[in-house]
Amino acid sequence: MGRADERLASTGAYWLTYDGLCAVCRAAMRLLRAMDWFGRIRFVDGHAHAAEVGRRVPELTPEQLQTAIRLITPSGKVSAGFFAIRRAAWLLPAMWPGLPLMYVPGASRAGPAIYRWIARHRYALSGCVSGGSCKL
Repeated sequence: MGRADERLASTGAYWLTYDGLCAVCRAAMRLLRAMDWFGRIRFVDGHAHAAEVGRRVPELTPEQLQTAIRLITPSGKVSAGFFAIRRAAWLLPAMWPGLPLMYVPGASRAGPAIYRWIARHRYALSGCVSGGSCKL
């Protein structure tokens, strides 16, 4: 069992699933990983590890894993999109100064709308097409 497989086998951690074929998503996960000073989150490519995610949270489909990031708690509770980011921010001390902005009046409406727009346009924003082919 490789290092990545061992980490996926651990259900005591939070899992943050993302679209591993998306350059914007991979860059965001690199940034979040750098802020995960205590190693509390396992960053899981939803393409490469959809089966493992499905075993942990059977109600999540591979298609759902590609529509938004998902934060899966150790108990199996799932948050998606903006709410996954907001919940993950509590686990990442470097994000704590920005947490109040995620709770200002209207953030629970504006945050998801902004997240959905970015998610829908993520391949265009990175100059990539679905499947990982990027223009250089």
